[in-house]
Amino acid sequence: MTGNKFFKSGGCTYRVMTERLKRISVAVDTEIDEKLRMVAKKENKTVSEIIRNAIGMYFELGNGNGMSPEKTVEYAEEYAEILSTIEHVIVDIEIWTAMLDELNRVASDEFWKAIERIGYEHALQYKMRGFTKLKDVLDQMEDENWFRAKMKGNVYTIILSARSEQRLLRVLLRGILKALEVEAEVIDGLKKIIIIEKSRGG
Repeated sequence: MTGNKFFKSGGCTYRVMTERLKRISVAVDTEIDEKLRMVAKKENKTVSEIIRNAIGMYFELGNGNGMSPEKTVEYAEEYAEILSTIEHVIVDIEIWTAMLDELNRVASDEFWKAIERIGYEHALQYKMRGFTKLKDVLDQMEDENWFRAKMKGNVYTIILSARSEQRLLRVLLRGILKALEVEAEVIDGLKKIIIIEKSRGG
């Protein structure tokens, strides 16, 4: 199906041939139908245009980042929630690394005790939000961009952005493990930390 669009510029009227479109049928329930019409009215577009734009956006959201569109939206919503408060900031990785290099060199014992305490307090906040298991907390921290995490059985591999993060995250995780009452062995690797969670029974 083809169509014509007209627009005016400099006192002249131009006709533009639109791209040939294929007609498909989409079945929706009453709720989706109402939403489509509301959005179409708000955007001053046809329902067909809204559906085409939605499909294009769905494709773009899941194309290239390794996540499904639903996960991408969920990830974006979590970031928006995190950044909507004054408790978090975005720091350039080079600045972050320089700060950590200096802290690793000169930070006092009191500083590291404070980091462990912060980890403990963060874990209590996670528990209040319903994240009571180590996996849930690590997943949440991964969403907050602390690190990337891989899990196999009771072994968690924490992949760091920079090697200088090693001590900070190890101490932070120590506080988190205490608050969660999780017994685990923590092993330093090269740009990674391995956590082996011990079973409750032994």
